[in-house]
Amino acid sequence: MDLKISNIDNCAKINLNFDAWKIYSDPKLEVIQIALKPGDKIDSHVNEIDVLFYIVSGNGELCVETEYFQLKTGDCASVPKGLKREWVNNSSENLKLLAIKQLLL
Repeated sequence: MDLKISNIDNCAKINLNFDAWKIYSDPKLEVIQIALKPGDKIDSHVNEIDVLFYIVSGNGELCVETEYFQLKTGDCASVPKGLKREWVNNSSENLKLLAIKQLLL
């Protein structure tokens, strides 16, 4: 069996202005774990692939184009490709989320 097990202790840290680790990657799928401290922000950007966000712990605000969504632990949000998105941890606790990207169909 070819089983791949990874976590932030054995994966690549991504060089960004917030904590992010590529915890899984293959030609079809990528999973990024993101940790935002209170006040941290992921600036507005566009991805050319669909991204599914899952909130592992905490809560924060996701902005897609001009709509704002308050998300909390256990919430999941799918953002289609080509749309502007940004994250803000506007709470007093840490926000941990997964960004799941299907790279190929």
